[in-house]
Amino acid sequence: MKVVRKLFELQTVQKEIERLTHKMERIDVDVDNYRKKWADAKKLLQLKEDALKKLKERLLNEELDLKEIEEHIATLKERLYSGKGKSKELSGMQKKVENLSKKRDKKETVVLELMDVISSAEEDFAKISEDVHLQMDSLMQMIEEAILKRKEMEQQVDKLHREEDDIERGIEKKYLSMYYELKESLKDPVAVVKDGVCMGCSISLPSDTIRRLKEDTEVVRCDNCGRMLMIEGD
Repeated sequence: MKVVRKLFELQTVQKEIERLTHKMERIDVDVDNYRKKWADAKKLLQLKEDALKKLKERLLNEELDLKEIEEHIATLKERLYSGKGKSKELSGMQKKVENLSKKRDKKETVVLELMDVISSAEEDFAKISEDVHLQMDSLMQMIEEAILKRKEMEQQVDKLHREEDDIERGIEKKYLSMYYELKESLKDPVAVVKDGVCMGCSISLPSDTIRRLKEDTEVVRCDNCGRMLMIEGD
């Protein structure tokens, strides 16, 4: 019957809607993953940048401490070279200068080591920054392409829904109700018959069923699975 062919057409459209809907859902998951990776990459870059900034702040503090020590040493030496003051006082200042000089030497070592660490960290950051920015650009491109692809699919689905509505309007309510009742338990309520076999359950059909199908005067259902049948090529 023509109604079965209409129902098969409806089924085909609905399957395509389902297929595209699943694809859109997968795209949504992919986009979420891309966005998470993008955020993780940005976070990694920020952490590296913050670590480098802290090293530079530490170097600045060490350099300020060093400068303070050097100024202190210079002040004491000036007083020593002036020769003013008692011998004991001058001796104490000399001892202070010696202690401060040792402290300065240690501080200079720390400053030089920090400068080496920062130089190495800057090189690493430059490389990581380049790699991360490339990764972020690539992820952003994938996000944009996925969103564009999803929009195209949405347009296809909208068009298919309009087709679905048009097809349903051309089918009698009793057959439409039968179709949707079957759809509750069967993914495909309409099955094609090929070489005498129901493609829904892969069971060979009785000759009487084939005869009724060929007569095309009623809706014929498979005795095994209950699907509405349609001969291939009709």
